[in-house]
Amino acid sequence: MRKAFLSIILVLLALSIILLYKTFLITDRPNIILISIDTLRQDHVGVYGYERNTTPVLDKIASEGVVFKNSYSTAPWTLPSHMSMFTGLPPSVHMVDIDDRSLDSKKDILTEILNSSGYVTGGFFSAIYLKGEYGFSRGFDLYSNEIKKDSDTITDKALEWIEERKQSEFFLFLHYFDVHWPYRPPVKYAEKFGVDTSQKRWFRYGKLMFLRNFTDPSVKMGEKTRKKVIDLYDAEIYRIDASIGRLIAYLKEKKLYDKTIIMVTSDHGEEFKEHGSFGHFHQLYSELINVPLIIRFPKIIPGGVVSEIPVSSVDISSILLDMASIDIPSQFKEYGKSIDEMINKDAENKGLQTRQIISETRKGSTHHFAYIKKSHKYISPYMFQPLIKKKKWVRIDDKLFNFRSDISDSFNLLKSELDIGKYREISDPLKKEIEEYTKANIPGIRIVFFPSSDVGANLISGSIDNGSHSEELPFGLNFDRNDRITDDKLSQTIKFDLHIKNKKKEIVFHLNKKLETLSQFKIKISSVENSIFEGEINITKLVKPLTLYKGSLGSIFILKSGNLSNVTYTNLSEREKNTLKTLGYIN
Repeated sequence: MRKAFLSIILVLLALSIILLYKTFLITDRPNIILISIDTLRQDHVGVYGYERNTTPVLDKIASEGVVFKNSYSTAPWTLPSHMSMFTGLPPSVHMVDIDDRSLDSKKDILTEILNSSGYVTGGFFSAIYLKGEYGFSRGFDLYSNEIKKDSDTITDKALEWIEERKQSEFFLFLHYFDVHWPYRPPVKYAEKFGVDTSQKRWFRYGKLMFLRNFTDPSVKMGEKTRKKVIDLYDAEIYRIDASIGRLIAYLKEKKLYDKTIIMVTSDHGEEFKEHGSFGHFHQLYSELINVPLIIRFPKIIPGGVVSEIPVSSVDISSILLDMASIDIPSQFKEYGKSIDEMINKDAENKGLQTRQIISETRKGSTHHFAYIKKSHKYISPYMFQPLIKKKKWVRIDDKLFNFRSDISDSFNLLKSELDIGKYREISDPLKKEIEEYTKANIPGIRIVFFPSSDVGANLISGSIDNGSHSEELPFGLNFDRNDRITDDKLSQTIKFDLHIKNKKKEIVFHLNKKLETLSQFKIKISSVENSIFEGEINITKLVKPLTLYKGSLGSIFILKSGNLSNVTYTNLSEREKNTLKTLGYIN
């Protein structure tokens, strides 16, 4: 009896110790506030060198924490960029990169991890592309739609939410939209930045349809108008900065400031005709993908640190989880880096100074990439269709910039008449790395022609029904701009040619959400002399490369590509294996 009683006492004591230990861990964990200022370009923030006093509050926060000088967004628009923040994945991998997609339920998201670790989670968002239907609401105890609300309203709601939960460890996501066009700051802020509000129509420059005209490169924006638009933009930045100031004052008053991780960033920037256009979405220049990243938490990060380590939206989740002492899931480790890796003295020795950063977009243009490595940024070729005046598609050549000496991407090294060979030696490997990235991550159907050595070009042609190809583009990437779907079928037949280049030719038919549901398509392939293959392909059964033709002209394979499925390579002949090895599909 005494022994049993002693056992019960020991068990209760152990449980008490565990409970106390968990309580200590929970109460010792930091609060987290993630602030995303939509459309805030890096070079309009004071701590990044802007001459105007747009961000006194952010500059003060930065002086007490770390500023990442080389910080990049994964995309130049809201939806894919924010999803990268919350999943640690590039847009081509999380696949929420067009309007009609939502996050796969099998993929992890930051908020669910924090919530399951004991954090109370709240979010206040003000843009349609952050709606819960895309997957952002997962893991939030409260995810509040504040679309069309200004920064003061969002801050008021955030302070009320914190007040009710300040005894618990919380994660708060604040999304401010004021800096996004159309710009309509209060008169007091507009006048502070030089806007003459005595004119009856001073706000005209903040009207959406007026500004949309300038997205077309063929529409010129006069310098007077451009200055007024920038003045309004800067006034909106100052407005948000003041709202953040109220948040900081509250945290200090409630003794929460030093107990809270504060991270401030942006999803993308804004172009003011520096490269011919206005707004965002379709280009990948510095004014669009260079965004601020500021973190303050004195228990981990000393004040006044300026880091040269390249960082990306994919790092945000890993950084926050690491700072909260929560194990980082493998999904976030694949592309993201932790705060320990970022600010560790050995970061440079670990190769982080030369890590590659990828930004990409396929909204408003064809799918293209910016690939940043060491001192250079390579932007792949793409097609662009102006939104307003010109409806025809224009091909934009590839570009190479040295962003160390040319921070505004003003001089394309590939247009240099001197040392063009040297610059191609830099750009070609970066282009190759993009090709490898797209092969691994862009889902679709791939047709590969591996010709015999004695076969000339232009001998193979074909057509495909129910595909999603609209134009052949660099790296086989396509934008389904003219596809029309009726009864799950395209109303057009796409024709293609297989030319010989480096002994192979690939045509990729990328799948949008609707086309992914198709089970089969018809394909015809012919040589100059006769039909080579005609039949129906069952997409769901493409679990390995299918040989469509093998003969004197060479071999033609069809296979799935990207992360649409796990392609297996079993039951292949040695010739097929060697061919696919040559093509780079298997090792």
